[in-house]
Amino acid sequence: VVESGEKADEFACLVCRKHGIDLSDFKTTNISDVDFNSVDLVLTATVENREKIKKFYPDINAYTIRQYGGCNSNPDIKDPSDGGLGSYVVCYFKIKEALEKILKTHSEFEVLM
Repeated sequence: VVESGEKADEFACLVCRKHGIDLSDFKTTNISDVDFNSVDLVLTATVENREKIKKFYPDINAYTIRQYGGCNSNPDIKDPSDGGLGSYVVCYFKIKEALEKILKTHSEFEVLM
């Protein structure tokens, strides 16, 4: 269980830094600490987390990142914390690919940089 306020994993920081993303100020948020009443859309990495949220908020628009990007056959992105650096690299590219698909198919989103 991830507690709110924890720093990003060392491997996550390393992989993201290599791709120009700074996670030094990142803090985790446990889903039990989020007020989903004012949320329009929830994207999760796993079906398990999506279902936890939908259990308490059945009418919420919740999808996995891959599912929202159009990949329904394998919607999960496995938690890389069970593996080494290579697992984080794989996870990074799966998230990147899914987000790129979302940006191509959902014109209501824009990238803010």
